[in-house]
Amino acid sequence: MIGKKKRWKLRDCDNEKAEQLAKGTGVHPVVAQILINRGIESPCAILDFLRSDLRHIHDPFLMKDMPVAVNRILSAVEKGEKILIFGDYDVDGITASAVMSDFLESCGGNIRIRLPNRLKDGYGLTKEIVEEAYREGTDLLITVDSGISSNKAAEYANDKGIDLIITDHHQPPVSLPSALAIINPRQTMCPYPYKDLAGVGVALKLVQAMFLSMQGKQVSINQTGCWPAALNRYLDIVCLGTIADVMPITGENRVLVKFGLDALDQTERPGIAALKEIAGIKGKNVSAGMVAFGLAPRINATGRICGPEEGLRLICTRSSKEAKELAQFLNLKNLTRRKIEEKIINEAQKKIEHGPKIDENMIIVLSDDGWHPGVIGIVAQRLVEEYYLPVVLISLNSGIGKGSARSIPQVHLYDLLCKCENLLEDFGGHAAAAGLTIAEEKITAFSEQANQILKNNFCIKDFVSSISIDAEMNGWPVDHKLIDGLNCLAPFGLGNPEPALCIKGLYLASRPLLLKNSHLKMSLKSGNFIYEAIGFNMKDEWETISSSPSDRMWDIVFYPQIDNWQGRSQIQLKLKGVRAYAEN
Repeated sequence: MIGKKKRWKLRDCDNEKAEQLAKGTGVHPVVAQILINRGIESPCAILDFLRSDLRHIHDPFLMKDMPVAVNRILSAVEKGEKILIFGDYDVDGITASAVMSDFLESCGGNIRIRLPNRLKDGYGLTKEIVEEAYREGTDLLITVDSGISSNKAAEYANDKGIDLIITDHHQPPVSLPSALAIINPRQTMCPYPYKDLAGVGVALKLVQAMFLSMQGKQVSINQTGCWPAALNRYLDIVCLGTIADVMPITGENRVLVKFGLDALDQTERPGIAALKEIAGIKGKNVSAGMVAFGLAPRINATGRICGPEEGLRLICTRSSKEAKELAQFLNLKNLTRRKIEEKIINEAQKKIEHGPKIDENMIIVLSDDGWHPGVIGIVAQRLVEEYYLPVVLISLNSGIGKGSARSIPQVHLYDLLCKCENLLEDFGGHAAAAGLTIAEEKITAFSEQANQILKNNFCIKDFVSSISIDAEMNGWPVDHKLIDGLNCLAPFGLGNPEPALCIKGLYLASRPLLLKNSHLKMSLKSGNFIYEAIGFNMKDEWETISSSPSDRMWDIVFYPQIDNWQGRSQIQLKLKGVRAYAEN
């Protein structure tokens, strides 16, 4: 067995339909098959997908409560009332705050931004923050990327005479806060056609609606072409927040990210430019992966281990000098975050090793009073990838636990927490990630109850990770025409993953190499074809292949790309999986 066993799942293939669509649209037959697999099955749908443009941005007034929110905010701007924008400490909340504040400032609004400190304030709008706003004479409080579960804070705002407008994208509770307006496409009775916007995306819809109203262009239901070019200046940071929050790159998000990546390439924001340089992507065409692993973690770092204000300042600054200083500061904080993360993951793995046998659990629940609450979410995700089980990590302080949870596709995390509500002080989130508050003495009961719920609905054999294969090559050459066609499907991410292709029965053309003690590099041959391949973090696979007979054949799952190195350009297969041909 190579590494951790994964189930290879080849999607159904309708070669005849793929060939017909390829002829009708001009796309590569393999690309046509991938699009069919993703539910894009007609020539018109394929062309719309490939030509995604800003005309596909929906009418913001389709969102429930939008006219009320727009009228109240514009009235506050006109009257010079004090407006507080309350965000969140992650990249989504920071970028949403930046979009909202920039627009309202450009309209002459009297605004202030308040970002919560993860360690001091906790998550979401609280009575304490509302009290703070009241003391400062706030007339209107607008939340971005938060507030949908802040019922007590909303009641307190009403008592204090502060109008509250909530913009959020998280799963709404059964009982909604008592606010003047709630802008959230996930709420019941909201007819907005796309539900998966990030918090910054929802903030952008409110800005879009305000701009259209100010121009006297409140559009009618289902009208297209309602995207004002003046709002293009926000696409770079909307893209940044959407990718950082791991939202599906489908529908409207695909359009925002696609054009946002182009905007990031050409960004005139000194802070983003400085961050690109320190992340080593200056001068490169920015990809979704560069945002997710290069830019976003550095902005997130301050919100995780201290306060998020520097991340907001980086995005908003107009000074190149300040931008460079802030980028360096964020980079140092990110290095600190990584050290803390490694320490916690080592401690968590020891707890797992010395705790109940892993195969007796269907969820991992761990707690410690020395764990940094701002980093445990990242560690939880790494443990999910290691053990392929849902994971809840809890940081303890004076008998209260603040937890971060991450899940696998088989388990809807928010639904699971709803079923354990009797043991939780507070919780919120969605299918893949959530946060919770729990009393220390209830953690054992929570772990047992969550495990029992999962055991009643799943078998442990259901929890096996899989590689979903989009197409078997079946003799198609891996050439530049194929790569160009696949690149048209980008940007990739949740909901639109990088395609996985398969070739079976390949021989080694030379001895496999191990690069930097982690990465597998090998040459494979099939007939007259020689394929250069690289597999990142595939040391286990290298060991297995190196110890196997030289004449053994191998199957691979991969994504083809162009490798540019020292002035040379060649096709390289980025491996996603390797297995012995005899295992078929």
